Amino acid sequence: PIDDLEVAVCYAKTDDIFGGIDDAGAFPESQYGITVAYGLFDNTTVALEYLKNDYENDDEATVVTAQLAIEF
Repeated sequence: PIDDLEVAVCYAKTDDIFGGIDDAGAFPESQYGITVAYGLFDNTTVALEYLKNDYENDDEATVVTAQLAIEF
């Protein structure tokens, strides 16, 4: 059923995170993503997450995560 489905989206932006100190591109300039989770059974959830990072020097990083969570 659709009641067992959860969707979340995120967007984050950083600018001059250390007040002018060169951070060597350690943090993304912008980040966005989506997560979809579905409750398979009582206390059992499967989730898929997509996260995209864009850096000031035009580097990019993409992360895809799959998760099976069992609560006990």
